[in-house]
Amino acid sequence: GRAACHAALVHIGFPKPPPILKGPHNEPLWPTGIIGAVSHTAGIAVCAVCSRDKANGIGIDIEEIPQDIDQNIMTLVCTPAETAWVDRDPSRFAMVFSAKEAAFKAFFPSAPSFHDFLDATLAWDATRMSFLGTLLKGIGDSFPAGYRFEVGSQHVGDLIFSHILMPAR
Repeated sequence: GRAACHAALVHIGFPKPPPILKGPHNEPLWPTGIIGAVSHTAGIAVCAVCSRDKANGIGIDIEEIPQDIDQNIMTLVCTPAETAWVDRDPSRFAMVFSAKEAAFKAFFPSAPSFHDFLDATLAWDATRMSFLGTLLKGIGDSFPAGYRFEVGSQHVGDLIFSHILMPAR
């Protein structure tokens, strides 16, 4: 993951990027003026970065599709409506999990604290190939309960890739 961060920073103009350390919530500590996100699984790492004047937050996540769903984890991740949509399909569960991970990474710079998976609900929009999300609990001063957002989700082989960009304010 850190190698992906280094490569992404080089790509946007840092010839010798500083090391990306971990903050108190295990979040990456980006250079001043940079916003970004990193994710890794199954030997694959992805990173997205940009100038803070272009985005308020970036969220990305990559997850392997599980063979089956642990019902205890499902109750921690999915609202009742999401559980009905997942309908015991491991790929759909991975989509919800990944999309929420990406969303909370994007919200983090505005309110650096832990967010529970049940603080938001997602509804799949097949025409847009994305989730339309609604915060059930406010995040910081900028994102009140009821705030709407969109998270893209794509199947890539046996992986799910989710992404969100919070526009600059």
